[in-house]
Amino acid sequence: MGNDDTIAKRRDRVLQLRAAGLTYRAIADEEARQDGTKPRAPSAVAADYAKALQARKGEDDTLRSLAVTQEVERLDGLLRAVETVRRTAARDGDQGMVLKAADRVLRIMERRAALLTWT
Repeated sequence: MGNDDTIAKRRDRVLQLRAAGLTYRAIADEEARQDGTKPRAPSAVAADYAKALQARKGEDDTLRSLAVTQEVERLDGLLRAVETVRRTAARDGDQGMVLKAADRVLRIMERRAALLTWT
């Protein structure tokens, strides 16, 4: 039972740090600093984040909605940055970079659509 409490507390902390805007890697580093341990893999932090959200699915739709909103805002920021790169590359005649940027735009759009259907 103690282990379940430890996992629940760790996942709550992941939710709080993610809501504060930390990346999965930054959360792993912060956990390691606080606990005096080696950092976990960012994918392990992401799995905790997903499980924490799933556990609260029925009880806390507001938090889940906030998380989706935060992720969409981050993707929008990335999209703006990629569009800047694409415009610069087009102006400079770098067709290879334009195609790479276009591919990245599509990937961001796909991720955004997946997040928005998750809510």
